[in-house]
Amino acid sequence: MDQLNRVNYLNLLAFSINFVLHTTSQFGIDTATNTHMACWFTIRSLYQYKSFLSPMKVTGVVMSEVLVLFQGIFGIIQMMPPYRSLPLVQDGVGYWYFASAVCQACCILGFQTFFDGIFSTFFVVCHLFCLLMILKKQQDVEGVRLPTCSYSSFGVLHQQVDTSAMEEYWLLRIPFALQASSSTFVLVWALNIVCTFFFTTVMPLSAPLLFQIGMFVACLAWFVGFSANTLLCKEGKPFYPLALVLSWELVS
Repeated sequence: MDQLNRVNYLNLLAFSINFVLHTTSQFGIDTATNTHMACWFTIRSLYQYKSFLSPMKVTGVVMSEVLVLFQGIFGIIQMMPPYRSLPLVQDGVGYWYFASAVCQACCILGFQTFFDGIFSTFFVVCHLFCLLMILKKQQDVEGVRLPTCSYSSFGVLHQQVDTSAMEEYWLLRIPFALQASSSTFVLVWALNIVCTFFFTTVMPLSAPLLFQIGMFVACLAWFVGFSANTLLCKEGKPFYPLALVLSWELVS
């Protein structure tokens, strides 16, 4: 039987850190006196600054609960004997999950500093980078099989699902795919807030409303284009989580 190692323990610690941050921000913090606490990765303090891209709070709450659920499943599953030594965990996740948790904590800490927006946005980038590294390394792991798509003789698009890999796909890959997709939206949202605040407060423009509308249209166009690109069956591996998460965030 394969023994638990440093990677497994750090993965469990990473989930524990994120779970404590999530639980504290949801139930243990008075948001009237501490508006700088984050709710998982839907940064609560971003709601202080209004923009056309700001979603409804209930959207972020629902998404945060979904992310916590999938992260918890991964944190427990990767400790079990059938999964603890799999390449998807040892080589695919490695130390990047723990690094993402550290960046998450630093992001929250950043909202306590003077340059809260810039500092925290930097760690949002670092957090997303760690998650993208996990997705890349998991995809590069030898023997990883993903759901692929092909065309039938009648030209109908359908999926060819390898059932032997679906279990690992949903338990070990989807949690990070969903979080990376959510973090992508948060990053663009944070950049939109920083730019809007800078050009409407620090260096006011003559037409701030037009600037905000332009920023919103640009972000929306990027979201739609990026999602459409990931849904195209490029190399037989469409990436559905990004389009799903962005659609959920943007519909609000």
